[in-house]
Amino acid sequence: SAFPTQMITSLFSVDEHENAPELRMAVEYIVELVASGYHFVSTPGDSPDDVCMQWGRLRAAFFSLLRVCQSPGLPPLALEAASAINNAECKAITTQLNFGASPPSVIFHDDVVGDDALPAGAFLQVINDTLGAIMKQKGPSILSPQDAIRCTDDCVNSLKKSEDVLNVLMHPSSESSGHVDPRPPVGEAWFSSITSAIKSYAKHVAPLDILGNATLSDLLGRSFVTIIQMLYTRSPEKETGDKMCMSVDGPQTLATLDFLEAALSLGPEILSLIYKHVGPHVVMDPAIRSALETSPQPTLYAGGALLGAALFRAASGCWPPWAVEGAPEVYSALFVSACGCDTEFFCHILEASVEMKLADSPNAQCGSIPPGKKLAGKHFDRMGAKTKEEFMGQLRKICAQNDGAGWRRMKVVLKSLCGGKKKQSGFNQKPSLTDWDCDRINRL
Repeated sequence: SAFPTQMITSLFSVDEHENAPELRMAVEYIVELVASGYHFVSTPGDSPDDVCMQWGRLRAAFFSLLRVCQSPGLPPLALEAASAINNAECKAITTQLNFGASPPSVIFHDDVVGDDALPAGAFLQVINDTLGAIMKQKGPSILSPQDAIRCTDDCVNSLKKSEDVLNVLMHPSSESSGHVDPRPPVGEAWFSSITSAIKSYAKHVAPLDILGNATLSDLLGRSFVTIIQMLYTRSPEKETGDKMCMSVDGPQTLATLDFLEAALSLGPEILSLIYKHVGPHVVMDPAIRSALETSPQPTLYAGGALLGAALFRAASGCWPPWAVEGAPEVYSALFVSACGCDTEFFCHILEASVEMKLADSPNAQCGSIPPGKKLAGKHFDRMGAKTKEEFMGQLRKICAQNDGAGWRRMKVVLKSLCGGKKKQSGFNQKPSLTDWDCDRINRL
């Protein structure tokens, strides 16, 4: 990757491969070597041997190679390589998760695929880096809007080919203890990539047209399902058994907050999209469903209420306490963009979020939420009319102010509403984003 970008890009050029078919064969062989190394996941052992370590270095070297050949978009064959490796990694992660939480792993290890080397999700991060390069381009070689959109389309199509990531994030498995859990950096890279795609399109395309992109719209919907279902699966009660999903205590939650802010900035139709994808997974109380269906804009209200309930649940203990720092931006985007600065619409949605509960029937169980209980959590099951009235009054004041200081007050309001400060929560301090620099490995 120390060679000029143009030279490296030519490795993935269709024109170059037509003139020199052996070049394509060589590239395909390298991709196959990287992808096939994930088969080591089935190798028993407490620590990686030299073969695993060398494969880890090859993986890091190919990651560096792909990062360098941005110009600013990636050649289609480079994106195909990234998708192929993403899918191989997903299969390996699923295999590891099926072994359970405690067995060690010879590849999902700090020195191979982990924080001391190059974490899982690296080839999703290649796509995220590429989208960032498309947005930051400047100078005489700047892409035209049409070319920038085309390059973004290519990245989104590569993400579509890698969407098994979402199944991996939701795969039933308690937080690992015997090996490095590969899912957190994968989640971070996925949600960061989708956020970058939204922002890249937004430089040239109106929000409604972005949602009209069928591929991105589907990825947005599936991403919302994953976020909300993970919140419904987790229990705010620390002592309530194993949390059978990916840990949320890390930069993946920072990336999720950024995703929520970016997605909500696309306007009211994002709420309909949420309802379209999340609604079928929730058996609502009949009275709640009837009230939503008879509201002026049923799908908008229902989508907003499902999201709002999940956010309340997050603040009640399903996310780390530091995650509330991202609340001002998320709720501001919900009010300004998704609700069009309509205070009554915004308050109506969050009032519905407070009341949203499951039907009282055996088939209504949703993750860790029993039938007949509110989606937002135990603090809302026992909320009185006076508390709710005070909350709605505070919301209206924040909306009327509608500035940075006002939305920062939302943190205090949420903490009070969702049970106060979470002492001895078991979560860590606020993390930094993952460092994807692997130059040190490649020099070994």
